Amino acid sequence: MSATPDPSTPAEPTPAQPNAAPASPPMAETGSRVAGDVAREEILSLVALLAKDTVAGAEEVSVTLVGEGDPFTVASTDPLAGRMDALQYAAGAGPCLLAGTGGVTQLVEDVTAEVRWPAFARGAAEAGVRSVLSTAVPGHGATVGSVNIYSRAAAAFDARSRQAAHEVAEVAAAALAEAGNQRSVAGLTDRPPPVSRAGDPRVAGAAPQWPAV
Repeated sequence: MSATPDPSTPAEPTPAQPNAAPASPPMAETGSRVAGDVAREEILSLVALLAKDTVAGAEEVSVTLVGEGDPFTVASTDPLAGRMDALQYAAGAGPCLLAGTGGVTQLVEDVTAEVRWPAFARGAAEAGVRSVLSTAVPGHGATVGSVNIYSRAAAAFDARSRQAAHEVAEVAAAALAEAGNQRSVAGLTDRPPPVSRAGDPRVAGAAPQWPAV
């Protein structure tokens, strides 16, 4: 016969069930990065289209970002622009890289006469590109990339083109900061809009006389 339980004896407590573990920080960070990347690509795709529409002489446009490891093209209006960027990444030199890291606009009047970047110039000429204008995207204390404008015509970019390109690059910087990008682009996020540098005469390959702002 089985013993009858003594009602005066307290029952053993049931072990507490562990609560569901919260999302790990790495997963949350990954989500933020994905959202930030999407926002950044959308913004810079619009910037590339803006440059194509507003910069005289522009045929195709790309946007290069630096400061996150290897430089990369985040947006372009046509595969041709992306190929021109890739030529420079492969060679480790070219107008988009120098503008993106040095903060000084680079102008190539005619790639068939360009001696600074022979590998890029040769590839560009073979693809039918003749002139290039790469303008630095300003950041907080550092350049974070470049807006690269390509044309199949030689000497396609005049002083007005260069001024318009500077203004587009500033739009890129201000738009990224305003969007509150979750991934900081070399300190660009959450900074005030940059001081206007339209009319900046520091253009390699030309000496335009722009009006003071």
